[in-house]
Amino acid sequence: MAGLYGCGKEDSQQIAPAARSAREAAQAISWDEFKADVAAGKRLDDFGQYVSKTTWVASDGSPRPVRPKREPLRKASPSGATVGAKYVQPEEPCDGCGGGGGVYVVPYTFVSSENQGASVANPNGYILDMKLVTDNWSSWQFPGYIRLNSDLNKGAGGEYIYFTFTRDASAARYSEAYPLTLISILARNLGRPNVPAGHGQLWYGRNTGDDVPSVQELDLNDGAGGDYIYSYISAYSGYGAPIREVGVLSSRNASQQPPAGWEKVGVDLNKGAGGDYIYVCVKR
Repeated sequence: MAGLYGCGKEDSQQIAPAARSAREAAQAISWDEFKADVAAGKRLDDFGQYVSKTTWVASDGSPRPVRPKREPLRKASPSGATVGAKYVQPEEPCDGCGGGGGVYVVPYTFVSSENQGASVANPNGYILDMKLVTDNWSSWQFPGYIRLNSDLNKGAGGEYIYFTFTRDASAARYSEAYPLTLISILARNLGRPNVPAGHGQLWYGRNTGDDVPSVQELDLNDGAGGDYIYSYISAYSGYGAPIREVGVLSSRNASQQPPAGWEKVGVDLNKGAGGDYIYVCVKR
């Protein structure tokens, strides 16, 4: 949000933890309202990082425009303004201060598969498969798959894209129903990368109108510009322990980490397209 603020350690100690939490929650809501207004076309982000959901850039394999990121502590103008400072002023700049100054806690969201999709046939609860869906067919999804409700193009316009997952062996793409061990994200500024060794494409299913899915590849920046980004999965045991949970982390800060016990896959799913920093995460 804003940059560094000068305040003493004594000042920060006068604020009760409950008050800090309430203020952080209020600031997060304010930021979410700002992003929602931009997405709906009710407000403009003068820095151009966040754009209306109607903004659409062709995904035809040609070079695409790139929108910059503006992290909360990065100066975006000679005056030192940032996206957060311009639109949502912190109510408590000293929250989290220590010694000579402090940094405002950046709101983030984390959506995960935890406590969803249990299967009697899969007592370990491993993730057996993932697929992609778009909001165009929100009333339809792969039977046995659950959608993680976090748009992979959040703040960047373009298509609404979501991960889905299953723990159900009868629904999984792999007939052997081996648990997934690796999710890989590859980004290129032009064209499509080769499928990495030992992986399969993370497929996108489109409803053709007769409840029969048309399965194909999907650029995770579809319609949003920036890099061409593709996702892949593997069940090869040599890539590590089975994946028990998957999640999506969305933040205004590239250094934001998921909760303890989670691993962040290191490619921003909005790379080059502005909007939030978005990462797929796994828990083993």
